[in-house]
Amino acid sequence: GTTDLRTTIIQTGSVNAYGQFVASTHPRIGEKVAVQFEVTNIGGVSTGIWSWRADLSGATYNTYTTTENALAPGQSTKIIVGFDTFNYVSPIRFS
Repeated sequence: GTTDLRTTIIQTGSVNAYGQFVASTHPRIGEKVAVQFEVTNIGGVSTGIWSWRADLSGATYNTYTTTENALAPGQSTKIIVGFDTFNYVSPIRFS
């Protein structure tokens, strides 16, 4: 079997001054915009240690990378990523 990761955006929002995610479909200028997403291993074998990256188009200072624990087949994890600066015209890409 192989590893196959599926990414699903759960909700958008912002991160408040206490570091808590607050769901919102219309973040305001000046807020730390955030996206909560779920990664599920829909493949047949464990992922081993893996990493992800999210960035705003053309803004390298908004790139975040991390490593995650292994996901067994069928297992999921939820991740929240926040962006200090957000250009409302740029698309968000996850890879």
